[in-house]
Amino acid sequence: MDYRKALQCAVLSKEAYLDFSPELRFSAFPELEPELIEGPSTDTQCIILKAEKDNNPNLFIVFRGSDSNTDWGVNLNIRQAAVQFFKKETVKEEIQQNSQKIYPYPGKSQSGTMLHQGFAQAYGAVRDAIHRYLRQHPGARVTVTGHSLGGAVATLCAVDVQYNFGGQLAELEVYTFGSPRVGNKGFQKSFHQRVPRSYRFVQGMDLVPAFPRVWQGYRHTDHEYRIGQRVSWDFIVRRFRDHAIVKYIAALKEQVDKNAGAVRANATQRV
Repeated sequence: MDYRKALQCAVLSKEAYLDFSPELRFSAFPELEPELIEGPSTDTQCIILKAEKDNNPNLFIVFRGSDSNTDWGVNLNIRQAAVQFFKKETVKEEIQQNSQKIYPYPGKSQSGTMLHQGFAQAYGAVRDAIHRYLRQHPGARVTVTGHSLGGAVATLCAVDVQYNFGGQLAELEVYTFGSPRVGNKGFQKSFHQRVPRSYRFVQGMDLVPAFPRVWQGYRHTDHEYRIGQRVSWDFIVRRFRDHAIVKYIAALKEQVDKNAGAVRANATQRV
């Protein structure tokens, strides 16, 4: 796992909170004009950045986290639909016409995949626009990322993209920060098989990844990476404060510097 890339994705996730307008620019790619995608019904906001690498498109799909009353309505749907998941039904004619497949699968899937209703609806509001963009960029390297609610939606996006475009992509990775759980045990198993290059970060004592609860039928995706300090006397305050994306960035910077120091030390010993 590349901590430098994780840091880059965390910074992109932070800058996604900036004013969502055509003037929005990202420090890692100041020369690129982002593709802005918005789903007004759920207030889902997504940015796609396209950079060229080795003659292949290098795409970053960045989902914005909770930043409005509508966003918090999606988050609070954790309690309102505690054990209810969303499964989109689609007729065969629609699949054939659009050359798209629906995840979870139409009808009853073998994995028993079920999704959190609010998060699935949030992703569904921008799904078609993302699919249209990806069809125009075959052979792309795709990285999906997001913080908080953005991380939950990024998780659903990654598995849906793999399901529909897996054979056409050069690479698919997902980096999430402070993401809540998004699906049941069937989803956990399916996701792990479909998106092995996934990196789910939890910083310090962040409270959000603890929801929805396991007893409500939810499971986290695999490949959790713990960063930052996990012990504090200020337990309650830290549980909320550690969710901030700036805390994730600081912890990742510390990890990158630590790794760089280890590399220098090993090089010195060899000399």
